[in-house]
Amino acid sequence: MKKIGIFIMLGMVLLLTGCNKMKLVCNKIDEVGETYNFKQTIVFENNKIESVLQELEISSDDDLDKEYEELKQFAEEHKNEKAIKFEYSKDTNKIFVKIKLDPSLLSNKDPKELNMDISDLNITYDELKKKLESDGYSCE
Repeated sequence: MKKIGIFIMLGMVLLLTGCNKMKLVCNKIDEVGETYNFKQTIVFENNKIESVLQELEISSDDDLDKEYEELKQFAEEHKNEKAIKFEYSKDTNKIFVKIKLDPSLLSNKDPKELNMDISDLNITYDELKKKLESDGYSCE
């Protein structure tokens, strides 16, 4: 569940950063017991992030009921945050998560409510791409 929290926080970082219309698509696979397949799609317009879509697929040979319940609880705790929308589902051995982040709905108060420090977040498309690649993502 910590990986999902980190994934969400990275998305919030992405929201607060910012080029003419450009799309950055990055993928990462982590295997720690379960397999985590991450995809981030970030659209920049005029040096600002216009939208962020995060997709996560968790798969395992084992049952994922516990992880799914934790995800549902996390989504429930954040359901009233205007800037974040969750979609999630589960089949036998997979969990699918989509998180849509809308920067136009992110007020200055929201990041603080999410325990985020936004004072030093001023990142460009190239800086973000470099950061994600240093975090193990491959970017197109």
